[in-house]
Amino acid sequence: MEQTDLRLERLAAVEDLLRFAIPLEMSARRLMTFPWDYVGVGVSFHTGHVISVLQRVLDGTISVDQVEEWANMIECREDVDISGGPEGWTGRTLHELANPALFGAFSCERAKVLLVEPGAVGG
Repeated sequence: MEQTDLRLERLAAVEDLLRFAIPLEMSARRLMTFPWDYVGVGVSFHTGHVISVLQRVLDGTISVDQVEEWANMIECREDVDISGGPEGWTGRTLHELANPALFGAFSCERAKVLLVEPGAVGG
């Protein structure tokens, strides 16, 4: 397979992860086929991705445990460009979701609070 095809395949796998489009186990298997290191433009991780996942938690289609796993799979990836950087709402929220030991257990109540924070509203 050509280098360009591999890059596009990788970015498609990352996009599926960001959108939580497929089960996390499947995302993990797909992503493990690519090297950890990445040089180039990554997939944009934006507020819409986070809002969608938070709403899915509230809808009951994914669990709070799955959100932590999802966030951990995204945090520190070199092929992901976090909109607003680590200090923006998207980056801060991702860090919180991936680190319940630092921020406390994630819950539906917390999802509701995050969804009305200034960075999420109209984001």
